[in-house]
Amino acid sequence: MPSLGGYSARCAFYGEDFCVVNSGELKGKTQVTIGVYCDTECEYRLQAELTEELLLDTGRQYRLFFHGEQERVVRFTIPNDPNITTVEIKGVNANKFDRFNMIMSKGNALPTSENALYLRPAWENGYVGKFTDDCSCFCRGCNYTVLISTEKEGYISVQASTSGQVIDLREETAEVYDSVMFMHVQCYNYRVRDEIQDLRVKLEVFAGDPNVYVNPGGRAETLDASQFNSRDHFENEELVLTSQERRKRNATTGNYSICVFGNMAATYKLTVTNQNLDHFLKAGLSESGYMDYHEMNMFYFRDPVLAQENTNLSAQLHVMVGSARLRSQFCEVDPVDSPVTIQEKCAMTKEFMLAEDPNERKESHLGAEALATNTSMCRLPQATRDAQVSCVMVVGVIGLTEWTTHYSVNLKVESQPHHTILKEGIPAYDEMEERRPLYYRVTVNDPAVTKVSMLLTTVHGDPDMFVSRTQPLPSPW
Repeated sequence: MPSLGGYSARCAFYGEDFCVVNSGELKGKTQVTIGVYCDTECEYRLQAELTEELLLDTGRQYRLFFHGEQERVVRFTIPNDPNITTVEIKGVNANKFDRFNMIMSKGNALPTSENALYLRPAWENGYVGKFTDDCSCFCRGCNYTVLISTEKEGYISVQASTSGQVIDLREETAEVYDSVMFMHVQCYNYRVRDEIQDLRVKLEVFAGDPNVYVNPGGRAETLDASQFNSRDHFENEELVLTSQERRKRNATTGNYSICVFGNMAATYKLTVTNQNLDHFLKAGLSESGYMDYHEMNMFYFRDPVLAQENTNLSAQLHVMVGSARLRSQFCEVDPVDSPVTIQEKCAMTKEFMLAEDPNERKESHLGAEALATNTSMCRLPQATRDAQVSCVMVVGVIGLTEWTTHYSVNLKVESQPHHTILKEGIPAYDEMEERRPLYYRVTVNDPAVTKVSMLLTTVHGDPDMFVSRTQPLPSPW
């Protein structure tokens, strides 16, 4: 029987413990005994299962399906290349609300509380570890072993990459959660196959200050020589290259190089697609853009929260230059409808957007429109693995001035405390009611940062600001 003084494996993580027996130690009908010790009276649930170990390559993203309460072991082999100076390993849950755990060790030994390497939380629901050659945690020509544990079934994307490694984005609509260190570059290859459809490159920043450089045919000799970059061509962090624009450069199809440069250490989500699609919103992440006179942009929000009762959704419009009108409504869809089908079913018409309405949101600065969830229309099927909620919230914006309108749209969910994600150096404009606090979140990923400054500028009223590193809902009370 195991005792406090004698055991083969010890696990002691706060809140949830892992113990894994390596397959090499299981021979025939090996019997494994388990001992549980509590300092004080406690209640717990114990589960044992057999699971396979996956050996995966670097430079490619793997989307793995997990059953509820499942653990899986993943090993990444790092090439024995002297040019490698950085190793990054990460995992992201497709559902931002489903908790999961991820621990990692260097070598073939399974991770425990005694040998686990530090992985920091990143993005909305993920972990990332970045190891440089000046750290004992770094190695070449070796394996890193990752143990992942989930509470609910769903998909988790895992990936390992090394410095200088170009990641191939193979899907037609490719999404990758990644990070870049200060003054470092991470590059991707994407192949455009449809010469008629747009090429869209979108960057969602969760922390830090990255820039994107795009070049047809392959990576330019220097980043500044790239034909497109986020500073000059898409301040709204999305680049749309039409077939006409690509034809000017004789690159309607073929390979495109996409590189992200870190002005500061940053975490981000990069989405690249070769389709004419409108925007899908994420709660708390603003989308900005430009519109000419009577030009429309459509935004869609699809999330399980739409099926919850007593939930209010607020679409907020901020106009920096010009004037615009905001309208929002729910649209019923089939749970398995694709983004293209949703756009065809639910896009608002120009006649609807231009029609006068006494309750319209016609703004020259800041405004919002709120909707309560419609649970008779919005349902969440349970039987199908990949099914989504049976409705979307549609937000339409139309430009009302003869010059270009510059605007942003932000969606807030008011069923639970909501945090707006702040982006480095970009102000967030907001309005609030008396004694109804608003919450924001800023993440610092650069260990060299020693000071964070937050500035509150009052346009009207008398707001106060409270900041905490430990309390998710800071308040004066």
